[in-house]
Amino acid sequence: MADEATKRPALRRALEKLARAVLDLVREGLPAPVVVGGAAVSLATGGAVATGDIDLVYSNDRALARALSAAGFKPEDRVGHLTRGFYDPETAIGVEAVGTRLFDGRAEEGRCIAITAVGGGLLRIPAIEDLVVDRASQFDSGTAPLMLEQVRALLEANPDLDDAYLARRLTEETGGRATLPGLRKLIAGMNKA
Repeated sequence: MADEATKRPALRRALEKLARAVLDLVREGLPAPVVVGGAAVSLATGGAVATGDIDLVYSNDRALARALSAAGFKPEDRVGHLTRGFYDPETAIGVEAVGTRLFDGRAEEGRCIAITAVGGGLLRIPAIEDLVVDRASQFDSGTAPLMLEQVRALLEANPDLDDAYLARRLTEETGGRATLPGLRKLIAGMNKA
C-alpha cells in the first residue's frame, strides 16, 4: 500500500497494522480477509473518500480474533460502541467482520485486488466494479444519497473497468432499476454542476 493510498494517517496506520495481521493468517495457510465498505473505497480512490472504521469479510472469527490481537488490536470495549469487533488503541479505528461471503456471494472473489502494504503486509479489496455496484445500489435504495459521490470517486480513480461485469452486477444488485448508462449519466450531471 503506497503512502498515497489514504490521506488519513490514522486510517493508514490501522490498515498497515491490519495488513500485518492478515499476513499472519496467510502464513498459517488461511485465506486473507477482504476489506470492504468505506476503507476499501478509500484504498481504491487513493484516499479521496474518508472512513472511520474498517469492515472485513471473513469466515473464521477465531483465527481473525487471534491475528488482530497479536497485531495490537483490542476487543471492542469502549463506551458507546457495539461490543463486537476490535479497535486499534493507537488510532481508535474499529475493525469488524461484517459478513462471511463477499456481497452475499454475488461478487466474484477471484476478482479481488491484492495490495501489498508497507512492511510487507497484505490486504485484499473487492474488484472496483463490485465497490461501484455496492455504493450505487446503496444510492439506488434512496437511503444513502451521498453514496453517488463515492461512485464518482471510484469511477474517476479507476477509468479502466470491465463494463460488462459492472453492468451485469449493477442489474443484479438493483433488480434492473439502475443501469450503467444511467449511472454514468448521473455522474456526468454531477461533474457539470
